[in-house]
Parts: sequence; structure tokens; C-alpha cells
Amino acid sequence: MRQLGERLSRPIAHWGAGGPAGLASLLAITLLVNFVGLGSHRALTDHEALLAGTAKVMLQSGDWIVPRIGDRTWVEKPPLPQWLAAACALLLQRWDEWSMRMPFALAGVASVLLTAHLAFRLFGPQVGWLSGAIQATCVYQAMYSRLAEGDVLLQAMVVGAITVFVSGETRWSMLTPGQRSSRRFAFWLLLASTNLVKGVAFGAVLTLLTCAGWFVLQGDVRGWRRWWSPVGLLIAITLAVMWPTLVLLREPSAGALWKEHSLGRVAGTLGYVEPPWYYLTTWPVQLLPWTPFLLIAAPTIGRAIVKDRRSPEAFCAWWMVSQMALLSCSSGKHHHYLIHALPALSPLIAHGVMQCRSWLRDVRRSWDGAIIVLGLAAAGGAVSAGFAVCREQLSWLDGLVATLLVSGSCAWLAWELRQRRPSRAWSALLLLVCCGHMLTQVVIMPRRDPSAADKRFLALVSQITPRDAPLVASGSQDIARHLFYVNRPIEGIWEVQDVARRFRTVDAVYLITRAQRIQELARLGEVVQVAQSEHTRRERSPADRYTLFLLHPSPRDSRRAMSLTSVDIPAPFAGQQR
Repeated sequence: MRQLGERLSRPIAHWGAGGPAGLASLLAITLLVNFVGLGSHRALTDHEALLAGTAKVMLQSGDWIVPRIGDRTWVEKPPLPQWLAAACALLLQRWDEWSMRMPFALAGVASVLLTAHLAFRLFGPQVGWLSGAIQATCVYQAMYSRLAEGDVLLQAMVVGAITVFVSGETRWSMLTPGQRSSRRFAFWLLLASTNLVKGVAFGAVLTLLTCAGWFVLQGDVRGWRRWWSPVGLLIAITLAVMWPTLVLLREPSAGALWKEHSLGRVAGTLGYVEPPWYYLTTWPVQLLPWTPFLLIAAPTIGRAIVKDRRSPEAFCAWWMVSQMALLSCSSGKHHHYLIHALPALSPLIAHGVMQCRSWLRDVRRSWDGAIIVLGLAAAGGAVSAGFAVCREQLSWLDGLVATLLVSGSCAWLAWELRQRRPSRAWSALLLLVCCGHMLTQVVIMPRRDPSAADKRFLALVSQITPRDAPLVASGSQDIARHLFYVNRPIEGIWEVQDVARRFRTVDAVYLITRAQRIQELARLGEVVQVAQSEHTRRERSPADRYTLFLLHPSPRDSRRAMSLTSVDIPAPFAGQQR
């Protein structure tokens, strides 16, 4: 990285644009986007429920090695996300969406700060701050930083390892032997930690492809020797094989499961099959609303890469292209797999923003056209808010607030553009984007939550069932959601037919499962429908809804299909009888 070293060999006087104030403002923006309404904007998604349910079982059972959903193991992925979620719940003394999502929101903050620091190392303080703000407010970063899923955690580790790599390569000749050793150790430790999030080798391969491939592009085939560390390699191998080995000692069948999932994703037999060009169509959406600035900067970036293949622009482009190409080789694809490469484009987008700033300072023509365009945008925002109110997606007050925010920000942006004050125009644009995120997460998402009715139903189950009566959740992966949201002792049993065997000496068992399992339950004994969710996520008919049954198991030799009966329940729940 000769060119990078030349750019960054100068002493670093401060962090980011504006020094500590710049860091504080970037941190404030990220915390605002990631944490406002974090625990109240919607119930857990299906993937979040799997993580939260297994984390709760881990804490209750004391088994921190093998995740479980009821009476079945769930070892598809390593348990580091569950460990963090459970630790956060213990620290906060609460089991809710906030405690489950908090570790991953903090990982999102780390990703943003690392992206800003990396861009600062490559391009200087202004691009560094802009890159952090762009990364914090792009659609996919903001969305996945607010979910209890391992993707943003793995992203933070991948970006962290690449940042350490860039930090070392740009200043290697100025580092003392001790500093070089610390960077090697940090690189290998982050590389090893990726194996505890999404599976063995996934994050490590993405990281090594970017870093080792960069040496090949430079013709520096011996560059890897600078990062060779026997101790680091030993740590990486230990962390990579430790959890799988412990699981295999207790669950030998896990090896076949991992092989099936790994090969199945590559071959596309597990679903999510997309064409090779799939990721070319997803990244522009993931970077919204900043994608147009990347298109503006594309000619300049292209010329910089052609002029010097060792330039920082070339490294960022290689990071994105290499990971996208590798992911495209797999038949099984998912849009969020690309999230680990998005930070590579934030510095390039920042170049587009700075080009716009320079252009605004030099332009001499009138800005009446810009004011008209932004006026139309403000009017469009008001019309959209009015349409949402009419569709009952927003209240009248929410619609008024949305209109004022959009129109006010557009008016401010238009005025600053007219006055040729690009820095203030950027502030207005950033405010508009942040307001859009908050409006979406705090107002719109709660009203469109597909799992809200299920959350209310499971809260009612905690109240309606006697504490001394056994309560069972059944129905494969659905169990995880029930285990998390029901605030009383509950046992998970994967298959309905195993319920009678487990409780053959009990007179009555309360059971949560989907309504369509009524016939299976009727073969186990007398069954009574007690309550039902008003709507279940992704339901195709009322038969898919979560339902609370009261089962009276019958002896095996006297079981017969029983007719559905009803039971008197307290007034607040009577309206839920079916």
C-alpha cells in the first residue's frame, strides 16, 4: 500500500472532522438512529425469536454450549449472539425486545465508528466523518442494527479486522515491533471471533479474501508475511474448532447438519436461489438514500483506480467487488449477506458528497430550479403522509408531524442550496434522513407490525393459565417465540404427539400451537379451545393462527377423536374464542 502510506504518513492531529466534537456528533447520530424506539417499534421477527428463545433457554437451563428450542437442539449457528443477548438481559434484569436487541445495536455503533476510522486512515478526516454518517443512516445499516440477529455483529468483526489491516499497512514502517505484534494479534483475534457468529469460516473467508487478495493485486505476494503470527493462527484455529468440537461430543449428528447446510446453501437446495447477478440489483437499495452520490463520484473514482491500482479508492472497490463476487458464486443468496461489504462504499459515497459541495461553491447560475424541485419533494411528502392517514397507517397527528418534518427539512435544504452554503445543506439533508428513520421506526413500523397480535396473545396466555397447571408450547420453530414471550414456566415439545407421552399422568395440559393441529390433539384426548390470536405472522388462513388449547390426555387404549368444545374464560379474553 505504497500510495496509502504516502497519504497517511503525516501525524494524526485529531479524530475526524472537528476533532472530539466530530466524534461526538457522529456518535450522537448513530445512537439516535439505532436506539430510538428500539424495544417498542415492533415485536421480534422470526429470526430474532429464534435467537431470543434459545438465549432464554440457555439461561434457564445453564447449558451454554448447545442451544435448544424446547426438547430439540438448535446448533445451526454458533451461540455467541445468544451469549450476548442473555448477558444483556441479566445485566438489565429484563427479558424484552430492548434487552435482546441492545448488543446488536451497539455492534452497529461499532461498525459505524470503525468505518469512519478506516475512511479517515485512507482519505483524511472529512471523508472519515462523512463516511461514518453515511454508513449510520443508509437503509440496511439502520435496519439490521435494530434487529437481534448476528449479521451486524459479524459485520463489526469483519470491518474491525479490515480496519486493523489497513491501519497496519498504511503505517507499517513507522510502527515499533510491539505495535506490529499488537496489530497482528488483534487481526487474528477478530478473524477467529467471526467463527462464533454465523458459522465456521464464513466471516473469516470474506476477510481473508479482501486482505490477501489485495496483496495479489499489488504484486506483493510476500506481504502476508507481515501478518503471519503462529500465536494468532493458533488462537484462530482454537476458537474456530472449540464450539463445534464440544457440540460434536454431545450431539454427533450435528456434523451431518452442518455439512447439509453448508453444501445446501452453495448448491441452492435450502432455498433462496437467485441468479448470479442478484447482488448487483440489491446494493443500490441497501445504500439508499445515498446511492446517487456514488454515481456522481464514479467517474472520479474510476480515474483514480486506473491511474494507480494501489490507491485507497482501489482498495475500497476491491473490498466490495471481491466479497460480492464470492457471494455470487453460491446458488443460495440472501440480500443481507452483502452487509459486510457495504462499509467499503461509504468512503466512495463521501467523495460524491464532497464533489457536490465543490460544485455548489463554484456554480454561478440561479437555484430557482432546485427550490422548485425541493418544493415538489416537500409537497410529495405531504401527499404521502395524507395518503397514509387515509389508509389508517398514520393518525392525523402523526401525519401532520411527518408533513412538517419533511416539508421543513426540504425548505431548509432548498434555502441553503440557494445561498450556496453546502455544509449547512448537508446538515439539512442529514436531518431529513434521520427524521425519516425515526418516523419509520417509531410511528410507521409499530402500526404495521405483523407479530403484534401474537405478542398480545402470548401475554394473555401468561395471565389466563393457572400457575400450577403445566403449559406446553409445540410446533417446531414456533416454540422459540412462545418460550420468550410467555412470562411463566413453559415447556417446549417439538411434536404434538409427544405431549401425551410426556404428561400421561396429568389430568390437564394447556398447550400453545397452531389451530390446524386440532385433529392431532383430538387423537390424544379431549381438547378444548381456550383462546386464539387475532392474527399470526404470515398466516394464510385462520388455521395458521396461534391457539391455546386445554388438553385432557386419554389412556392410549381409549383414545378417540374428540369434538371441539369451548370453555368459559375471563371477560377480557372472551372475544378471542373461536
